[in-house]
Amino acid sequence: MVLAVAKVVQDRSKVQYEDFVMNWIGDFNPRMMAVAEQIGGRIWRTHATFRYLFDREKEFKRAPIIR
Repeated sequence: MVLAVAKVVQDRSKVQYEDFVMNWIGDFNPRMMAVAEQIGGRIWRTHATFRYLFDREKEFKRAPIIR
């Protein structure tokens, strides 16, 4: 799906785009970051996800890195 959209966006004869934002790619998803760069994009914005643990006794576990 990403590659199909990239072909349309990058085809200057159809429509011209100055910017194309692929939101939201988490910092735990290096595969998707690589896809964005492979189609000619660059990572220019970093989003932060905050979470609140309602049960303060529970252990916090970060989402695993997607490989």
